[in-house]
Amino acid sequence: MTGMSKMRASAMAVPALVAMLVTGCSSDDGGEDPINVPTPSAEETGNGDASAARDEAVLEALFLSYYDALVQLENGEAEDGSVFEGIAVETVIDEQVGRALSFREVGLISRGEPEITQVQATVDEDRGRIEACVNADNWQVYTEEGEVVPMDVPESDATLLLAERGAEGWIISEHPSSAEGVAVTC
Repeated sequence: MTGMSKMRASAMAVPALVAMLVTGCSSDDGGEDPINVPTPSAEETGNGDASAARDEAVLEALFLSYYDALVQLENGEAEDGSVFEGIAVETVIDEQVGRALSFREVGLISRGEPEITQVQATVDEDRGRIEACVNADNWQVYTEEGEVVPMDVPESDATLLLAERGAEGWIISEHPSSAEGVAVTC
């Protein structure tokens, strides 16, 4: 394969990889979540730019998977943190489960889902930073009586997640309460 053919093949493979990661696999074989497939380092692939683009695409898909799990938990569709398995570390899972359970204990539950835009990831070796705008206008908190609980949140909020690459692949390692220093503008 010529150098140009390799570049074209790599360029075509990245969108396919992203599509596969976002849509997932619908088999019942109990296999691993594709997000956690180990990603080769730039040294292993010999192509740092393609490797970085692949990592960024995986991290962007991981952000969306994290929010899918968070919505399931907060909307009462999941009873525990198992929806975060392979997506986030135990401390992050415990934080989110604790928050959701404290809402449920006082009769509050979320409905709907946020609109997520401008997802951007950066990679520094085995550490990742994922930023996005999360608009919660269509993801409201309700009382048991079905009344909306007014929340003091901006229309669209910049959100930051940190990730680490381990032996199993990328995983969310932190969901900071502040998105201080994010580059994305919402």
